[in-house]
Amino acid sequence: MQVGLLQAEILQSLGRKEEARAKLDNFLNNTEDAWYRSIAECLLDQEKEGILVKRAGESPEYLLTGHIALAFWAEGSGDKGKAIDHYREALGSYMDDMIEYVFAVERIKRLRQPSQ
Repeated sequence: MQVGLLQAEILQSLGRKEEARAKLDNFLNNTEDAWYRSIAECLLDQEKEGILVKRAGESPEYLLTGHIALAFWAEGSGDKGKAIDHYREALGSYMDDMIEYVFAVERIKRLRQPSQ
């Protein structure tokens, strides 16, 4: 996942939602990669999620990075079930040599732990 996108998602997970949106806007304005622009647009406008999910099926890399982004954003929004679903979809890429894949596995484990 690109660093600018990850920064926005970390801010979202810390509850700093306005800063996260501002970081996403900045990322969108400064990124030329069409796929990562699509991810940022989707995170800014959740109604575009279906389009992103459909496009994620075009390649294993898209499947992994798209669902990881959606999962981490959902997690930051407090939607644990949706986050787990997206992390599980990311695992369908079978790209277990990628750091994002390992991240998905670990986040699922963490989200399934009982609250302490």
